[in-house]
Amino acid sequence: MHQAFRPFLFASYNARSAVLNRLSLDFSLPVSDDFPAWPDLLSLHRDLMKAKDLDERVSDGTILDLIDSTPGTYERAAALLRFLTERSALQNRVALYPPDGINGLSEHLANMKPDDILLESLLQACSDIKSLDCTRRDLVPKSVVIPTGAEADEDFLSAIVRLKHGKSAFAFPFGKSSARKLVEEVTVLGSSPEDAEQWEDASTMISWRMSARKCLARWNSVTSEFGFEPQTGELEDAFRGAVQLQAQVTDLHNLVFDYDARLVAETQKVFGERVAARLKREGENLVQEVMTCLQFHIDRGNLVSTLFRIETIRQKLIGRKGPIVDEIH
Repeated sequence: MHQAFRPFLFASYNARSAVLNRLSLDFSLPVSDDFPAWPDLLSLHRDLMKAKDLDERVSDGTILDLIDSTPGTYERAAALLRFLTERSALQNRVALYPPDGINGLSEHLANMKPDDILLESLLQACSDIKSLDCTRRDLVPKSVVIPTGAEADEDFLSAIVRLKHGKSAFAFPFGKSSARKLVEEVTVLGSSPEDAEQWEDASTMISWRMSARKCLARWNSVTSEFGFEPQTGELEDAFRGAVQLQAQVTDLHNLVFDYDARLVAETQKVFGERVAARLKREGENLVQEVMTCLQFHIDRGNLVSTLFRIETIRQKLIGRKGPIVDEIH
C-alpha cells in the first residue's frame, strides 16, 4: 500500500510550491493547517522509502521473513530481540572470565539436566556464598578484627556474648588467661570496642567466620566434582576467591539453561521451523543474522503509523477539486 502513496507525497510537495501561482476562487482546497509541514512530509517520504527497502530485502531473501505479520508475532519478535540482546551481553561477560577458574564448566553444564542433584548442590553452594558475602560487605566499613582461630575458643565466645549484652567479659577477675588475651586483641575501627554495639559487631564477625568456614568446606566439596581447584589459605582470601567463582558459575548456568536451552524454541515462535532448523545446524553463525532481521522487522512494523498518517491526509482531500488536488491524487 505504501508504494501507491509515494507519488502522492511528491505531488503534495510540488503542489504546495505552485499554490500561489495557480490559486483560483473556483478551486475547493482543504484548510492548509490540515496538512503537515514540509519537514514532516519529508520524514513521511523517508519512512516510505525505508519501508520499500525492507519489503525488497524480504522479497529477495536477504532478510529472514517472520512466520506471519500478525500483531502477536511482532510482539514476540520484539521479545526475541530483547532475549538475544541479553544473551549476547551475558556471553560477553562470560568471555572475560579467566579460563583457569571454571575451565570446561560450560560443556559440563550443557550435558546436565536442570534437576541434576549435583547441579542443584552447586547452585545452593553459590547461593550460600553470595548470601554470606553480603554480610561480609556490611562488616567491611566497621573494620572488625578477630584473632585468627579465636572462634574455636569456647571461653572467648562466652566472653563476647557477655560483652555484647553490656556485662563484663568474665564473671571472675582471674583465670581463663588465653581467652582474656584473645578478647584484648579484638578491635573495631582500629581500637578496642567501646560499647555493647561494637561488641555486637565483633560477635557478628565471629558468626560470619564460623559460617564462612562451613560454607567454604561445602563449596570445595561440591566444586571438586566439576574440576575446580579448592579455595584454601587464609579464610578471608579463600572466601573472596569462592565469591568470584560463584559469580562466574551463576552466569554460566544462566547462559546454558536460561538462554541457550531456549534459543531454538524462542526463535521458532517468530521465524518458523525452517529457520529453527538452520539455527540447530549453524549455531552462533546464524544468531547475529537473526538479530539483524528482527530489528528490520520491528522497524517495518513501526512504519504502520506512517501509512496511517498518509491515509489521513488523503481522506482530507475527498470532496475537494482543482488542479492542485488533481495533481496530488
